[in-house]
Amino acid sequence: MKSLRVFGLILLLSLSVVFLPGPGSAGDEPTRATKEKSCSWTAGKTSLSDLSPEERQKRLGFVAPDWYQEWWDQLEKLEAPEGAKFDSVLDWRVHQGPYGTTGVTPVTNQLDCGSCWAFAGVAQLESHVKMYGEMEMDLSEQQVVSCSTYGEGCNGWYTQAAYGLFQEVGAVDEQCMPYEADHWVVCADDTCQKWAKISHYTAVSNNVNSIKTALLTGPVKSSMTAFDPFSNYVGGCWDSVDLSQGTNHAVLIVGWDDGMCDGNGAWICKNSWGENWGEDGFFYIEYGASRIGTYVFQINYIFHRPLVLLEDYGVDDAAGGNGDGRPEPGETVRLDFTLKNVWSPLGDVEVTATPDTDGIVMNDDYTYLGDMLSKDVMDNSSDHMEFYVPDDFPPRRVYFTFHVEGDSGGGVIYSADTTVEVFVGRDILLIDDDQGVDSLNNDWEGYYIDAFDSLNTVYDAWDKKADPDGTYDFSDYNVLIWFTGDHRDSIFSDTDIESLMTYLDDGGRLFLTGQDVAQVLSGSAEPLFQDFLSDYLHCGFVYENCTQRLIMGEAGDTVGDTLYIQTYGAASAQNQSSKDVLEPDSLAVSVLRYMKTWSTPTDSIAAIRYQGDYRVVFFGFGFEGMNPTGQFYSGQWLSKPHFVMERVIDWLKGVNYVYGDASGDGTVDAADVLWLVNYLFLGTSPPDPLAAGDANGDCNVDTADILYLINYLFLGTSPPKEGCAK
Repeated sequence: MKSLRVFGLILLLSLSVVFLPGPGSAGDEPTRATKEKSCSWTAGKTSLSDLSPEERQKRLGFVAPDWYQEWWDQLEKLEAPEGAKFDSVLDWRVHQGPYGTTGVTPVTNQLDCGSCWAFAGVAQLESHVKMYGEMEMDLSEQQVVSCSTYGEGCNGWYTQAAYGLFQEVGAVDEQCMPYEADHWVVCADDTCQKWAKISHYTAVSNNVNSIKTALLTGPVKSSMTAFDPFSNYVGGCWDSVDLSQGTNHAVLIVGWDDGMCDGNGAWICKNSWGENWGEDGFFYIEYGASRIGTYVFQINYIFHRPLVLLEDYGVDDAAGGNGDGRPEPGETVRLDFTLKNVWSPLGDVEVTATPDTDGIVMNDDYTYLGDMLSKDVMDNSSDHMEFYVPDDFPPRRVYFTFHVEGDSGGGVIYSADTTVEVFVGRDILLIDDDQGVDSLNNDWEGYYIDAFDSLNTVYDAWDKKADPDGTYDFSDYNVLIWFTGDHRDSIFSDTDIESLMTYLDDGGRLFLTGQDVAQVLSGSAEPLFQDFLSDYLHCGFVYENCTQRLIMGEAGDTVGDTLYIQTYGAASAQNQSSKDVLEPDSLAVSVLRYMKTWSTPTDSIAAIRYQGDYRVVFFGFGFEGMNPTGQFYSGQWLSKPHFVMERVIDWLKGVNYVYGDASGDGTVDAADVLWLVNYLFLGTSPPDPLAAGDANGDCNVDTADILYLINYLFLGTSPPKEGCAK
């Protein structure tokens, strides 16, 4: 036991309060759908309803040893000022503190461990960090259970043990010591970063005005008596009183409402029994009921260390480029940032920026900011950073890491890294045309952007409804992706068609996808629309397919080979009510076709492609309707949308690469193993395109590809696979 972290070695008394089963015990509870009123609160099915009395007992855990009451009586306590007036309601779940943040973090669950004392203390510290430190943190309850009372904490304890830990050591986060509901977990906080500390804690007198006074500075911890049927509480005002029992539970009071409980007033409390108990984990309890207000403490959170956060960043090519806000080849670009120090002061602050590729030339990668006081916001407007984009630099996402360093006092150097993403160059323009006159007002842009993000692609998105007069120059982009979304009659305007014709006449690359596109173009009375379908898309409309949801790629086709698509699924747009069956002319080829089953093809073509002076891929259905799960369905692995998108984009660009050739030298050899090692572990340039590094065909570039290449090159196993199976 780490005796310095608690008040002293105390014999842990057995819990003297039994959580007695009462009305609505296990096997007899009303469901949430058939609630019953009990006085002014509502009983129902909760996460505790099916537990035995012994299991419910373990959801408590506040224990006051023999000496505790005498110690409490001698404490100096916070009292309300004479004549104090208060608002009728204060709720830190919605009320904002001095820095514009609310004061309550998500509800947690202590599970089968009597650790409410730890949960209440951690929840209180999280609230104060959120209010005053401007960060919502998930701090570790396991640290408090293991490092304050090793081998005892699930049997119950008192919250001052948590306070002592927060004073002397500091709180660590959940990721470093995750909660295991077990007090035999070894304390490991020595290896964790300390995120929050308190300078002291203050006892609060057990009267309404004094507790309200303490609450003005943030949520407070309180003890109470929890007895059945409190386990079945799902809402309303808990007003039950049983003075025959002592306190046995610790909770966090997060506010008050004087109008609750028939005007008698209630505390708003956060429990530690999960969100499936009470009102999403919270409850209202009448002032004084069930000994609420007993052993109330307020804490004083301190900024014990600096914490510098990146508030904002941006690029400016006004002086060294065309001023459009996008770094492009041949431009000299300013890199701007804004930092905020939300905690304690930091001296001699220096910032260095490093890109993730040697292809970007840093002309000035350093800024000196000087001293940053607590809550200071500073930028580099007087000491700019600058980089140059070489003429041959390809469109890609460049990741800049800002390294902040400074003196936090006592010879301790503080440092922090933040990585940001900057699009360099122009590659793809996504034209979001899914909000037409007869649309269902759905927005499917996210399905396309998710695919771009998976492929690390540079793109711009033009929402035609939000910005109908957008000034996008199609010639700036390597590929246009135009989607029309839901079924409707009005798709293109004359200007749209003329712009697309001009773009293609100049050798453009177009991916067109949507429902009823061919149907509307072929049925239009305007020759312009019909000409676009026949002369530019090189296909005709056959009929409307409203039944077949399976789509399979044409064997051997550059784009379609091994693709398996289902235009349905819980995570898809589920909007494919009307799909076009296409008829390619003699110059176009079939890419996909509709299927009855995977083994029963039809003559109905779902997608075509054309290659001439320009390139077009045309889907007679909406890309957004693809089932994105990649699941095994009717004997085949469904192709993930990002893989289908990659196939389309690569063919449109004329990209030819060898799977496994991560280095891009045209052969698969040991250089590719080294390339992947450097990329995955040292952050150097990725394979270009990224799919070239996918040696094992699982649609991911990771350490499994390194192992696959080693086995292939040195043990003679199977060569890299073309594409992913799912």
